[in-house]
Amino acid sequence: LERMVENNGLQVDCFEETRHALENAALLSNLALGKTVLDGIKSKHPIALLLLLLIVQVPIVNLSGWLGARFAGKCGTNFLPGGYQMILGKPTK
Repeated sequence: LERMVENNGLQVDCFEETRHALENAALLSNLALGKTVLDGIKSKHPIALLLLLLIVQVPIVNLSGWLGARFAGKCGTNFLPGGYQMILGKPTK
């Protein structure tokens, strides 16, 4: 990415990861639980009964991930980012 930026006459002013690893772990956990329950509903599998638990668990897991990330601060960064943010600028001559 940096090479492409430079080849187009720009420079990278800031490059950072977005979201904390704990927030992403919570998101992935909720996605896995949700998909499992949806598949259970489609196939009429008893796992579909977890829907009741899922309604309560998703907000709790999300809140735990958010609070954990705020408490952890910089610990756990540079691992499992949600994405990246680049701020570009024109080079000063």
